Amino acid sequence: MIGLVVLIQRGLDKEDITKAETIIQDWTTLTNEYGGTYYLPYYRYQTKEQFKESYPNWQNFKEAKVKRDPNDIFQNLFYNHYIK
Repeated sequence: MIGLVVLIQRGLDKEDITKAETIIQDWTTLTNEYGGTYYLPYYRYQTKEQFKESYPNWQNFKEAKVKRDPNDIFQNLFYNHYIK
């Protein structure tokens, strides 16, 4: 098993953010091709498809959350973007 930690320093303008997003999506695709996964980040750079491929049990999480939190009280931007 190999683990890598990547720090990408980028600017705050739209072009720099788009470049970082593209790089991270490319790395995620490569990681998925080799059966790896990535640590869930603060930013939502990975596509929904990349998330679902990296975390094939995401549906189990969703079902457990709905069962334990039927009124959807506990949520965040990550959950709303990738799972809901």
